[in-house]
Amino acid sequence: MANIPIRDMTQTGVPDAASLIVFDNGTMRKGLVADLADGVRPVASQSEAEAGANNTKTMTPLRVKQSIAAEVGVTIASKAQGDLADTSLQPREPVVVTANGAITARTGAVAVQKTAPSATSLTLPAVGSQGGIPLSVFDISTSVVEHAITLTPSGSEKIMGKNSITLYSTADQMAGLTLYPSTTISGWFIAP
Repeated sequence: MANIPIRDMTQTGVPDAASLIVFDNGTMRKGLVADLADGVRPVASQSEAEAGANNTKTMTPLRVKQSIAAEVGVTIASKAQGDLADTSLQPREPVVVTANGAITARTGAVAVQKTAPSATSLTLPAVGSQGGIPLSVFDISTSVVEHAITLTPSGSEKIMGKNSITLYSTADQMAGLTLYPSTTISGWFIAP
């Protein structure tokens, strides 16, 4: 058998992962191309990809997808969380109210609009149905002398620990406030 140095061998085609390759580091040996690739640039395991702590291993498309999926709901918002954030952060046109009644769930703003009113009563939506969306209530009535707008929560819920809250508009100053729903306190609170 003839002794042929590797440098004198001709290349025939492109090797695949199962192809054999000759190593020459002083002694001749054979190995798989896949072993050579993994030895030079190892591929991250799923747990390594999800941990995101190793900066020397290769990330395949599958590992990237698994890493991102592991972060959804942790450091990356899920689609449902994104949809909720989108609806709660976007400015909404106010719902104009001209009579006593109940405010529809997921409403962000209510404009009370009456002519020469003296009293208006509104029932708030249940906190759980509001989806975390704050609710602004403000008076844009005309010919106001004294206008009392009473807000009453749904069921046993409270507003700042009270069964209701009343806003007072006068000819000189119109009333308004923003309420924040909280399932933790089973009611609404007012923040400065």
